[in-house]
Amino acid sequence: YTLTMADYANRNNFDKLDLEMGLIMMNLTTPEPQYGLKQSTIVWSRPIPLAWYFHYQWEQLYGTDWQIAMCDRWIENDRNLRNFAYEVERCPCLLKQATADKGRFLPDFSCDRDGNTECKYHFGAIHCVRTALPNKDGAGQQCCYDRDGYLMLTADKMWGGNPHRAHNLGKTPYDEANKVPSLSHWYHDVVPFYTCCKWQGEQSPGCVTYRFERRSSQDCVGYQPPTAATVFGDPHIYTFDNVPYTFNGKGEFVLVRVDSLRRVLDVQGRFEQITKNYLGEAKASLLTAVAARDNISSIVEVRRRPTNAIWRYHLDVIVDGERVYFDRYSQKIQQFRECVVYTPSNILNQSHVVIMFTSGAGVEVMENMGYLATRIYLPISFANITRGLFGNWTFDADDDFTLPDGSLGPSPDISNFQLIHNEFGMKWVLDDKESPYLGKSLFMHDNSRSSNYYYDPNFEPEWKPHPDLSLNATTDMSEIQQVCGDSYQCYYDYVVSLKRDFAVMTKYYQDQFVNIKDDALKAVISCGALPTPPNGRKSTFNFLSGAEVKFDCDPGYVLLGEQRRWCYASGDWNWPEHGEVTCVTESEYLMMQGGITAGAVLAVLLPVLIALLCYASYVRNKNKYDYPETHFVRNTSRRINNFFKKPRSDSSPESVRPVKHLGGGVGGNGVDGGMGGGRDAGGSTGTPDTHHSDDTQV
Repeated sequence: YTLTMADYANRNNFDKLDLEMGLIMMNLTTPEPQYGLKQSTIVWSRPIPLAWYFHYQWEQLYGTDWQIAMCDRWIENDRNLRNFAYEVERCPCLLKQATADKGRFLPDFSCDRDGNTECKYHFGAIHCVRTALPNKDGAGQQCCYDRDGYLMLTADKMWGGNPHRAHNLGKTPYDEANKVPSLSHWYHDVVPFYTCCKWQGEQSPGCVTYRFERRSSQDCVGYQPPTAATVFGDPHIYTFDNVPYTFNGKGEFVLVRVDSLRRVLDVQGRFEQITKNYLGEAKASLLTAVAARDNISSIVEVRRRPTNAIWRYHLDVIVDGERVYFDRYSQKIQQFRECVVYTPSNILNQSHVVIMFTSGAGVEVMENMGYLATRIYLPISFANITRGLFGNWTFDADDDFTLPDGSLGPSPDISNFQLIHNEFGMKWVLDDKESPYLGKSLFMHDNSRSSNYYYDPNFEPEWKPHPDLSLNATTDMSEIQQVCGDSYQCYYDYVVSLKRDFAVMTKYYQDQFVNIKDDALKAVISCGALPTPPNGRKSTFNFLSGAEVKFDCDPGYVLLGEQRRWCYASGDWNWPEHGEVTCVTESEYLMMQGGITAGAVLAVLLPVLIALLCYASYVRNKNKYDYPETHFVRNTSRRINNFFKKPRSDSSPESVRPVKHLGGGVGGNGVDGGMGGGRDAGGSTGTPDTHHSDDTQV
């Protein structure tokens, strides 16, 4: 059936216009009578946006820019809610780290390299992961990676992974706000991506707010990869501190036990004797079942099915005593009490099961050709508190063989199988009666069996690390060397079981674990996010030590600032000497260049102009004031000199006649007193002296 959007243009659902997402239910109006159906079969869609139905009515309510109005409304509401982004798990730096951290991250089936590779909401990514379980507020984390395996951030493009206010699996109790599975996630995290980014554009104001403020990706600074331990073959063990040894017990044993104030975890394994070979009894055992529980979580057991019952399901998964199945797509991920159990999307025969707990611990069980292997992943919070066959995780191999009571066991001599068996391995055997150091068996026992049914203290396996090949064996030693190489575990399994497929799987599981431990779970140094400038791009999403990032701009834009950046081993980016990189339009760049040129010209000409103005002012002032003053002083000096040089008629004292006072000195109308109109320094008028009647000749 095809839905035509134009058919809904004239609808009037004024009381439902706040519904932005929903589901479509389809059924036949009239059931087909030939099948005798009283009611038609109903088909439900996944959650989808409802703009295909409501957008005509939204245009009438909000206008043609209804996307902007709805995005602004969401931003305002989201800002009033509690900030959650810094309380979720940090993303792994690399894709190989994300896929190996099976205690905290599971595949996002909307962008899965082993299943749905469409990546509709994360264009350019090849794989995304999510946190397996929500935090206490119901939030979760999403991390996406590009084809080179580097973390994609929303600071670079809108298709990057981001934290989610509501986890897609929800959180019990489901009737609380933002904790309803799928629906709360769509309402808070998916629909806003449509209204703010997908329907507006990457550089729109709403999408910028979505990318950099409300749902901003977090880089991997501070991420710590977990540690891992494994058991495989008949059985061979690698501890958390990477000590390899072999223990061939029969019974149910403690693989990992944690009982502290912070953490409680029990992981147990069942070892049974391997089947007979063509020469008779095989003196070794192998792993056949695993059971795990974390604090108050459900008990999850994964066991190998009998050989004649392996056709559709290779493993039985039992949760709290009930069998569950994962062969349908909608059942690939199932949530139980404080744990999640899933199978990868490309596994159709239930031969690969992963158990994830709220503490971050993960248990991975794999089956191939009837042979089991188990890996356990623990975050750093479990350091210094583990016990069991997988050792004491203290980053010191010398205390791995710690006994249940906390005392130190035998020295880790991995070549002495008998000593390890008697003085360490058999100390961790389980019973139906609970022990303060061991706990009790978590396995579900069928047919009135108990843990003692599988226990055999008198079983003596092959003690030699390199046993001799039987003279009656038809297997050629050169073939063993070709298959196993330098692996004593593979050699041991081949010679004891005389089965090539058993040895091949032992070598496969061993090599796979070594690669995971030495490469995928190796810590890396990150310099943190280096955002891509608006209207620009960068050469790589790599921001690890030694990375070189080059920036470029889209056509029509010009790059300004530091064009290249380097990530140092210290975890710092080199200093941008030319400033942070930005991309501006060509017109803005030309205006900036014109302003810079004008500024440079003014910087040169302005001092010259100021100097010329100052000099011109100086010359003008000198001509205006300095010349009259010089002329006045010169005339005055000449007149005074002429006065003193004039000859007198009588030089005797008696002949000296009174002289009239000079009229006011330099005051009045002259300096020589000839006019007599001025005042002297004392203020008297220049009149003739009344005491002398004789005139004075000047």
